[in-house]
Amino acid sequence: MFQIDKAKGLARGLGRACMVVIIVLSLGQTGRPAQASPLNLTLQSAPDIFSDAIEVSFDAASQTLTASGFAQHIKDGGEQPTPIVNGSFEVSAKLSNTGAVLSGSLTVTGEVPSLGIGPGPLLAGNIKAIGYGEAGEAVEFEFDTTGGALSYQYGPIINVILGQSGFPGSFAKDFSNGSIGVAGIGW
Repeated sequence: MFQIDKAKGLARGLGRACMVVIIVLSLGQTGRPAQASPLNLTLQSAPDIFSDAIEVSFDAASQTLTASGFAQHIKDGGEQPTPIVNGSFEVSAKLSNTGAVLSGSLTVTGEVPSLGIGPGPLLAGNIKAIGYGEAGEAVEFEFDTTGGALSYQYGPIINVILGQSGFPGSFAKDFSNGSIGVAGIGW
């Protein structure tokens, strides 16, 4: 009789353990990467900093995304874009392998002589959100504005749409784009 009661108790314990596994699996804890949605950003026509020759790379082991290139010109409401001299564009971010934002920043530097802006930071921000869709689609970022000579034109939020990023549809593996990315930076 003692052995039968012991076997029934063990069966109940195993049944509860199986139920916990089923509940966890039904809550989506299956190890599959989460899929974020695009932010569906639309940049205003001005201000808009155009950057190109952006090299994008993501290292899944260190969870580090870098996007570095050249800030070329700003559309600031004038008829023609205004050139940025010695302009640089950089996004540096820590992203989990499911695509969740851990930390990051945006830095745009250069000088805009026609606007009376000497060499230095043009725009800076801390990452707020990331959006993406399927492989090959643009990766979108929102940054809280933290400074720069052009920050007054952007307000509290800076939007970045990064095209031709080489994004394979997941942050679970390494990727890069071979320096062909382009970015629009607006609000």
